[in-house]
Amino acid sequence: MDETNDAIQEHIHSKCKPLDEVRRIIRQSGFELNCVIHDSFKFRYADGTAMLESGMIRYWFYPSWRSLLPPDRADVLFEEVEIRLNDLAIAQGELSLSIPFVTIDAHCGSSYKISLRLIPPIRCGLLNSRLGFQKQPKNIS
Repeated sequence: MDETNDAIQEHIHSKCKPLDEVRRIIRQSGFELNCVIHDSFKFRYADGTAMLESGMIRYWFYPSWRSLLPPDRADVLFEEVEIRLNDLAIAQGELSLSIPFVTIDAHCGSSYKISLRLIPPIRCGLLNSRLGFQKQPKNIS
């Protein structure tokens, strides 16, 4: 399980760098930060089945999530996740994923200005804690 957790951490870092790292890269590129705004939005689903079958999850997340699991257990683990998500949706009346993001506004002299919106991948630790899995991934914030 530790190898899987390490792989999850590597995957998350490859998709979304920590904010301090992004700030450093922007500054090293000659830009000055004007402001950083934190916000979030929600994806809402009727249940876990609807979430896992949604086009966004199937296309953007499912293949990489599956690649992080032991191949001989992936189907069983996804079935268990779906059951637990469905149970959670019944208890809460829906399944809601809160997606945090930051908008960074920066400039370089008077000529160049950038605005970036960074949306991290769905955080596995949050899902694990809500689904009742025992082992948590390391802190990813």
